[in-house]
Amino acid sequence: MQRLCALVLSITLVPISFAATKPKWSKATEKLMKADEAGDEDDILAALAAGADANARDEDKNTPLILTAPQSLFGKDRKIVEAFVKAKAKVDAANKDGVTAMMSAAASDAKA
Repeated sequence: MQRLCALVLSITLVPISFAATKPKWSKATEKLMKADEAGDEDDILAALAAGADANARDEDKNTPLILTAPQSLFGKDRKIVEAFVKAKAKVDAANKDGVTAMMSAAASDAKA
């Protein structure tokens, strides 16, 4: 009986423990992640200047730099990359699929 109760309890708790949860970020980091996905170069720079975590990870283990890399940033590419480096972004970080920012940029149509 105890084993049955333990089995039922573990089965009911497993989905809760594996449920995808959104990482908790500071306001600046939240702004950075949203700006990266949207390709909003001014908000990316503002968020980094406000102290956003340049090495934060989303559910797919993407860093802000990985999300930014394929974006066309209208001539602000160098300024943004320099801001990420200044914020100590791990430029060689890879997401859950092994994709780095350099690979993401190379695979996109974004022009440097």
